[in-house]
Amino acid sequence: MEINNASFEEINIKIAEFIRQQREKLNISQRQLGKLAKLHYSNISLYEGSKGFNFNPSIKTLVKICNGLNTNIFKMFKFIKK
Repeated sequence: MEINNASFEEINIKIAEFIRQQREKLNISQRQLGKLAKLHYSNISLYEGSKGFNFNPSIKTLVKICNGLNTNIFKMFKFIKK
């Protein structure tokens, strides 16, 4: 499977959507998620606000965010695949 620029943009948008939805389900703020994920809350804001190529988080960062959301990266990947 070839991934082109449009695919990367779609993936980033889905990651942002997943983070926002999971955070809102837990009824926590971006600042609270930042503390739980051991990241600065401005990064959470950046990731949630992504419209495509605005960010490129590492797998390590995504795992931290998922841990803060009390979920796992496999659920995130499953969400992206939808």
